[in-house]
Amino acid sequence: MDDTENFLNVMAARTPMLTRLSDDQGVYRFFNEAWLKFTGRSSDEESGNGWLRAVHADDRAGVHAAYRDAAAAQADVEIQYRLRRRDGVYRWMLDRASPWRRADGSFGGLVGACTDVTSLKAPRTTVNTETPLARLPSVLLRFDAEGHLKSISHGGEAMFGVNASDSIGKTLHEANLPDTAAHAFGELLRQASARGENPAPREIEFNLRISERQHHLLASALSDDSQTVLIVTQDITPCVEALNLHRDSVQREELSRQKAEGASRARDQFLSVVSHELRSPLNGIQSWAHVLESQIDTTRPIVQRALAGIKTGVTQQVGLIEALLDATQILNGELNLLPQAYSLNGAIQAAVDGLQAEAQQKTIAVSFTPEVADIDMHGDVERVQQVIRHLLSNAIKFTNDGGDVHIGVVRQDGMAIVSVEDNGNGIAPSFAATVFEPFRQVDSSQTRRAAGLGLGLAVSRRIAELHGGSLQCESEGIGHGSTFRVFLPLPH
Repeated sequence: MDDTENFLNVMAARTPMLTRLSDDQGVYRFFNEAWLKFTGRSSDEESGNGWLRAVHADDRAGVHAAYRDAAAAQADVEIQYRLRRRDGVYRWMLDRASPWRRADGSFGGLVGACTDVTSLKAPRTTVNTETPLARLPSVLLRFDAEGHLKSISHGGEAMFGVNASDSIGKTLHEANLPDTAAHAFGELLRQASARGENPAPREIEFNLRISERQHHLLASALSDDSQTVLIVTQDITPCVEALNLHRDSVQREELSRQKAEGASRARDQFLSVVSHELRSPLNGIQSWAHVLESQIDTTRPIVQRALAGIKTGVTQQVGLIEALLDATQILNGELNLLPQAYSLNGAIQAAVDGLQAEAQQKTIAVSFTPEVADIDMHGDVERVQQVIRHLLSNAIKFTNDGGDVHIGVVRQDGMAIVSVEDNGNGIAPSFAATVFEPFRQVDSSQTRRAAGLGLGLAVSRRIAELHGGSLQCESEGIGHGSTFRVFLPLPH
């Protein structure tokens, strides 16, 4: 489970509101305790579309369609419907849901919460506004036509921290009501008293902090003269705290991501600079080695060994630097191809010819027997040769003296498949899954002797992918050799 989803599940479980959490298809999988207690059903019964069974039959299709569409659009949704309580009584719910996202930013699903608004759906004629308001436990306020406060219930006094005797007869702002509440009530009275063919809504919602707790208030004008206001309140402190914690978590994740990206850029820049700085002196060493070869007596064995050692060392170091540069370009998304028409068999033969001397030193027999006629390809021939050279070099490196390496080519399912098979050391099953990861090496002691960084396979796989193909590895284990296959798409 994603950390963000787990966090939302934990926080939803603690809130008193009827809360549920869906997956990215809009199918609800999690229902908090308040929801299950209200419906009297188990989580398994509610999961999927089971919760819709508690929605009134007249509302069910609309509710289902609204949440399906919201999930598809990854958008907010707000809808009112009747939900059956565990005692069989239907209650009107104001249900709001919003998208939630995973740590990587992808859409995770919807998180929805319900507020019981049944009292606001009751017939308005059943509300007796002449009842002494001080005796009513609900939060009720009554105003005259000019907007002066005529009466306020005890619940209203407690909620807004005012005294009825000090507030009666005063305007909204003179009555010492909180500024947020005074502004909301003024707007509600203005809307409710509007006339015309399309009267404004007679409800308004706002949030208010009361005694260190955050509340969501739904105020409704009840009577025909629009001067009596009923308020339904929901303590949303747990939700606000959960959102604040989630926001802080997202900010910390974003900061960590930015730091990691900064470190990655610094690493890539360092590798690029070091690679270029190392190549310059190596070019000088290589040039002076050629000068020495032409100026001194190369018939002496010690001189031949010295020159060969210099050339081999320079060649190996240049190969390592090129691997670092390729890896840096891959990490930065800057490895580009120069496509052209080429002969696949010719590219393979060139790679084989270039490594014959290395194979002969270990008396390893390298055979190239294509099963099909030459294949005309289109791609970056130098990069393709680089892949084949690396696979062939690895096969020679990890095959004992006197071993065999075979290269084959076949056509299959629109692909040209180049295989490099050896009867060498093989690959342990535990390592096979990570063999293409950068800086991963099968046998560090052996690769140290052969001057390897563990970048070649990672670079080779990326080159194959840039051509629209892939690189795969097979081995039956240590001592059973290995086979690498390069899949390259045939030209259309």
